[in-house]
Amino acid sequence: MMVLSLDESELLVVVNLEDPESIVALYSLLHWPKRAMVEVRVLPFLKAPLNTATDVPKGAPAFEAYKARRASARRRYQDQENVRNLERLGRSGGWEMTDSGALLGHDILIELFLRKASLDRVLEFVSEVLKVTQKIDARVVNQVVGALGLRSDSGFEDHDVLTRRPRLIELSEQLESQGVLSAPSLLFRGEAYLGYGHLPQIESMIASQ
Repeated sequence: MMVLSLDESELLVVVNLEDPESIVALYSLLHWPKRAMVEVRVLPFLKAPLNTATDVPKGAPAFEAYKARRASARRRYQDQENVRNLERLGRSGGWEMTDSGALLGHDILIELFLRKASLDRVLEFVSEVLKVTQKIDARVVNQVVGALGLRSDSGFEDHDVLTRRPRLIELSEQLESQGVLSAPSLLFRGEAYLGYGHLPQIESMIASQ
């Protein structure tokens, strides 16, 4: 069982490799001024974003129409923000990962975390995976792992990728218990921050210590 343990001097970035905003968050931290003072660690989080309306009983027609308008507005915002994030990454379009590709890619993020890999090393892996123009499956991820020399220095094996799912689920549950609801999120000194827009607040906390 993997037990998540973070030092107070570490900032954890929680990401989903299928989500452009998560990748933007990683790159924004690459040139973060406080990196010299705080070690940046990376882990995956695979649960879907919280939807508080899922189990709410149906209401009056006017209220249901209002909820439908709100849902439509949220979808438009998410679509627009997705385009902006792709532009920030210098891309005209997104990428597609198969279930096995996402499982293996996220599991390798866990392995890199356990081996205390630097943010630069993590981004090297992520960048190479996202350079692939075809659908990203486990075979593609394994090719990147081999090309970067991760197989020899990290001991990754080509066993059934589905056996990796329980560890990812277990990790997501641990992160959720610490307040993480979706990716990207930040975890610093036991506090969870949704998105990566809270970096200025974290900078102030570091400066005041």
